Amino acid sequence: MSTLAAKPIATVEDRRFVLHGVSWDTYERLVDDLAEEHVRLTYDNGDLELTSPSPMHEFYKARVRSLIHALAEELEIDYEPFGSMTCKRKGALKGLEPDECFYVQNAEQIMSSDLNTHFDFSKVPPPDLAVEIDINSSSVDRDGIYAALKVPEVWRYDGQTIRIYVLKSGAYHEGKKSLSFPVLSAGQLNAWMCKAGDMPHSRWIKSVKKWLRSEVQGNK
Repeated sequence: MSTLAAKPIATVEDRRFVLHGVSWDTYERLVDDLAEEHVRLTYDNGDLELTSPSPMHEFYKARVRSLIHALAEELEIDYEPFGSMTCKRKGALKGLEPDECFYVQNAEQIMSSDLNTHFDFSKVPPPDLAVEIDINSSSVDRDGIYAALKVPEVWRYDGQTIRIYVLKSGAYHEGKKSLSFPVLSAGQLNAWMCKAGDMPHSRWIKSVKKWLRSEVQGNK
């Protein structure tokens, strides 16, 4: 399947602002206090960004989430979705909430952890895959935070192109295939995201599943 370019879209920007000189303790209190609010917190060594996502942001976030669910289901891959859970590492003074995150390679291990507390990423692995809907760029270095957390793979969608980034030697490099779902190339991922806004969700995901079944049969 060839790589396609999505049509340029007019977007309503995410609402965001940055506070400077915020202590780690204040950040942790805000994480708890705003847990039920529709606000995303990103913390990087004293800088705290607060973001309220736009409808367009949430539209594509849902599309990518459904695509990953379909991949795992049709390929019979065990996985655990953890949505936008807070991922933070006190020693690095960094934390964020992915748009979506998933355990795939470490799905079995993470289910033996205590789900009643924030994960201590010095003791348990970080998510294997994180998703970033980056239609309006963040003011904080989210890639640097993901690298400090040692997340192996990040998918980043800018409203036109979705790219796969793989962590190597402490930095992210664009990859041609997913680590978590090796059957999926960056070109195929882009082809499906290009169609995401052209049809209702139910029809779109049926098309994705049909293609996946043909891929599975073809590889047998």
